[in-house]
Amino acid sequence: MKVDVWYDLVCPWCWLGKARLDAATAGRADVEVVTHGFQLDAKAPRDRDVPMTELLVTKLGMSRVQIAALHERLVTMGREVGIEYQFDRVRSSNTSDAHQLVHHARAAGGNAKANEVVERMFRANFRDGLRIGSRDVLVRLAKEAGLDEADAAAALEEQRYAEAVRDDEQRVRGMGVSGVPFFLVDGEVRISGAESIDALRAALAR
Repeated sequence: MKVDVWYDLVCPWCWLGKARLDAATAGRADVEVVTHGFQLDAKAPRDRDVPMTELLVTKLGMSRVQIAALHERLVTMGREVGIEYQFDRVRSSNTSDAHQLVHHARAAGGNAKANEVVERMFRANFRDGLRIGSRDVLVRLAKEAGLDEADAAAALEEQRYAEAVRDDEQRVRGMGVSGVPFFLVDGEVRISGAESIDALRAALAR
């Protein structure tokens, strides 16, 4: 069984969705998870570096009270599946290079390595306060994941997987999808949003 899943690596709901999918597929050797990139803000400047809270205030017009309530809810839900949000540390980033690193990891070590790198980038962004729009940060994360540091740096410098990232997004937008996380089970069953573990298990059963 194949589960295609689209994330943006600066989307807190995507990390929650990944953790729930991991729980739903735990112990199932018959399930292959393939991650794909989706940029919620593809026009974000590559060097943008502002606190995520400030971005939500200015870009979405949310009040600080609304943001705090949303973050508190996410922290509670994250704790239930073993993930730790530290929203006071989160910086904004353009995620084009980060998604390219996922493709590079897949080319070097298959889907398992790609999923490992996705998880490390979620933790880097939402727990450690590292800006995953920085190539220096991405190369360091690649090295931590056991990838060749020089090759990862070259792949980002050459924009080796830029077209693959665009193809990922065009594919899912062609299905009428405009938000993430989005899950596609065996090309048939669609799930939008960070659904519960039980809902994901039910989708796999279908």
